[in-house]
Amino acid sequence: MHFFLRKEHQKLFDQIEKYYGVQREIITAIWAMESDFGRNYGNKSVVRSLATLAYASSSEKRATFALNELLLTLKIIQTKKVSSQQLIGSWAGAMGQPQFIPSSYLNYGVDYDQNGKIDLWQSIPDVLASIANFLSESGWRVNETWGEEVKLPKQFDWRLNSSAYLLRYQQWQELNVNKFSGGSFGYPQRQASLFIPAGKHGPKFLITHNFSV
Repeated sequence: MHFFLRKEHQKLFDQIEKYYGVQREIITAIWAMESDFGRNYGNKSVVRSLATLAYASSSEKRATFALNELLLTLKIIQTKKVSSQQLIGSWAGAMGQPQFIPSSYLNYGVDYDQNGKIDLWQSIPDVLASIANFLSESGWRVNETWGEEVKLPKQFDWRLNSSAYLLRYQQWQELNVNKFSGGSFGYPQRQASLFIPAGKHGPKFLITHNFSV
């Protein structure tokens, strides 16, 4: 699915990737994860969802968060560019294909097709550009991926399995931590930490600053 969508929107991805510096693979992955490429972004009123959470949440912190997002939702409606009926999303108030909460919509949403409104429900250009802008504004580093799958040596110091150990790729290679697919790391002087999400018998990764973004 993702291959055909990237091919279908190749020119759009070329433009967005060049402008924001975020790789199309990353944009596509988030698009897929958040709404299955726009096929399922929820069917609930964002106003109703956030009002309910603001009123009924047992956590004061969560209630305050929901109230603040509700007020921002009303601000979006006040612009008269998006109606309350259009503001559809999840039970927690995340909206549209990228599942932006209202504050993210206001801070990072992009009217990429330049039709006068930010449409994260139906406009693919707005959706993809907004995802890229969100990452770019959050500190995404150009020409750096999120990480690499790696192989560890048989004799490995497991104390290095911590985000506190931030080493250059070159230093990891000197410790016999190598790319799973073979070859050299693309940016040997950039820093990464080890990430082992499924235990020592599962896949292992070196992750960069962009993973945190």
